[in-house]
Amino acid sequence: MYLKNGRSLLLKSPKRPQFPLLLNPNPNPCPDAAAPLHVTESSLVARLRRENDVSAAIGFFNAAASSTGFRHTRATYSAMIEKLARHREVDSVQYLLQRMKVEGVDLGEDLFLTVVDLYRRENLVDRVLKLFYRLGEFGCRPSVMVYNRLLDCLLEDGRYEAMRTVYGEMRKEGVEPNVFTYNLLIKACCKSNRVDKAVRMIEVMLRRGGESSPDGVSFTTVVSSLCKAGRMEEALEVVKKFEGSWVVSVYNSLIDGFCREKRLQEVFPLLDEMVHRGINPNAITYSTIINCLSDAGLVELVMAVWGKMFVKGVKPNVFTFTAMMKGFFFKERVSDGVSIWHRMIEEGQVPNVVAYNVLLGGLCRNGNMQKSLDMLDEMEKCEVAPNVTTYSTVIDGFAKSGDLAGASEVWNRMVMRGCRPNVVVYTCMVDALCRNFLFDHAHALIQKMADDKCAPNVITFNTLIRGLCEHERVDFAVNVLAMMENYGCLPDTITYNELVNGYVLVGRWEEAFQLLGEMKELQIQMNATTYNTLIHGCYRMNLLKEALQLVGEMVVTGISPDAFTYNCIAHAYCKLGNVNAAIKLVEGGGLGGDWKADVVVHTHIISGICDNLSVWDAVSYLLKMIEVGISPNLGTWNVLVRSFFSSIGHLQPPEIPALDNLIDEG
Repeated sequence: MYLKNGRSLLLKSPKRPQFPLLLNPNPNPCPDAAAPLHVTESSLVARLRRENDVSAAIGFFNAAASSTGFRHTRATYSAMIEKLARHREVDSVQYLLQRMKVEGVDLGEDLFLTVVDLYRRENLVDRVLKLFYRLGEFGCRPSVMVYNRLLDCLLEDGRYEAMRTVYGEMRKEGVEPNVFTYNLLIKACCKSNRVDKAVRMIEVMLRRGGESSPDGVSFTTVVSSLCKAGRMEEALEVVKKFEGSWVVSVYNSLIDGFCREKRLQEVFPLLDEMVHRGINPNAITYSTIINCLSDAGLVELVMAVWGKMFVKGVKPNVFTFTAMMKGFFFKERVSDGVSIWHRMIEEGQVPNVVAYNVLLGGLCRNGNMQKSLDMLDEMEKCEVAPNVTTYSTVIDGFAKSGDLAGASEVWNRMVMRGCRPNVVVYTCMVDALCRNFLFDHAHALIQKMADDKCAPNVITFNTLIRGLCEHERVDFAVNVLAMMENYGCLPDTITYNELVNGYVLVGRWEEAFQLLGEMKELQIQMNATTYNTLIHGCYRMNLLKEALQLVGEMVVTGISPDAFTYNCIAHAYCKLGNVNAAIKLVEGGGLGGDWKADVVVHTHIISGICDNLSVWDAVSYLLKMIEVGISPNLGTWNVLVRSFFSSIGHLQPPEIPALDNLIDEG
């Protein structure tokens, strides 16, 4: 066993002090801070800002208060509070704010914003609201900037109703909103699924004009939200309705929306429209299109768009190169994908963890595991921290190649670097163990997942069940099925398909059909794979009539047969001697008329014709097969040659003028 016992490196948060740092009886100030000092406002502010040690700064601050004739001002309080805020000393900041109030020192707008930023970082939104409603006690009247910062804070925390209340008070106090105010409100409307209200708000902004006029952010927020919701036609209407929406970020949102919906035919006209309006596409525009084309495997179009970028003088970024690599790796053009990686480095682009993960994924899928390990080493040297996706990609590559030692090495490396494995990584290791017949270890690893507070999911269990069934350990697999409930995990269609396949492999037909009944009872959706597994099993066991009955049940339940199903049906007909039925099935294109038989099916039909009719009928069928564009393979010719030899001396061949040419072409 290669797995090491790694410990989770959980970082403990330092305990917060029970009292403000300012009240610490031993703040350890510098020696000269203990005695009263004669200081001025400017000298104290300069010293507080210059001092790196917060405890020493507190000492200067407290000592100054003891100096003859010195009284802290807003400037000295601001300098001290800013330093405490940088050190995240929330309680000490709160204490100083109270002192300011007692001493009658006004809280300026800048200092309020500093405190708000501190509370935001510490997720203390309630304190932000309390301080805002006490601004009057500090002699401060909120401006539009204060309201905007508060609205932004509430937006970040998802308090949309509170934003409405604050905006209402803002208007009541006579503070005029500006474009930033409206943009925050528009974003809140979009996040709360009220895009229609956001559109109406843009109309209000247009009527008000001036500092309230909508900008590119306003339009982009609305259009982007509509696109993400799949409401592309409405997004286009917004762009047509508002002339000010013709900006590159809006078009990028539209292009991204069409790419998400795989509507590539509408992407390129948008690109042309941008140019027609004098809007220059940027790297984001082209990268989005390249990414979509790569996902579809259209690498030739990717290169065309890439060329257009260079013609327009648009410099590709890391995302562009990453999207291109993904497309080449998807088409298994590994050398081209690696070339794009080197091109990215040559052009001075610094790869990020996503780029490395795409490269590693391409290398692993193509079995280049040594190169994957080299790139993993390079990541660490370049100080690009591998994440859990990085490790799971490499572990999965080793698992699929059956290299348990390699998978275990990367697992141990991940744990030692403090990266906690997630369910994907655990599942990859379960797969690696199963491929090496270590089913007990795989089972133990799933139990360890639960101990590590990482709940196994249905994919994890399906991986173990598939490994067991493929190696004919079906009873063990059934026990795993029963165990799933203990982990709060329900089996799905794939779970039962693997078990059905396991029973078929060992010839236990009764249990296989019992599982089919159990699926119906539990209302687990059966699919074409479920029936195909049983149909193929029946075909292999020469239970041909039973196979055809299953096809009938499959159709009755509303599941459309696929190419694999039709192939099995045609083979079954031929073995039963009903060649005409197989021919009709092929000529009719299956039940839906859209199935096109491959050369294997045609070869089986030719074999059936030879066995049940004559070799010359088979040759006639061969000619028809070639006429519809299906080229015979070696198996086809073998069937015919064997039939010719078996028929010598028994049959007189009819005249077939094209036969010699046909054989020569073959």
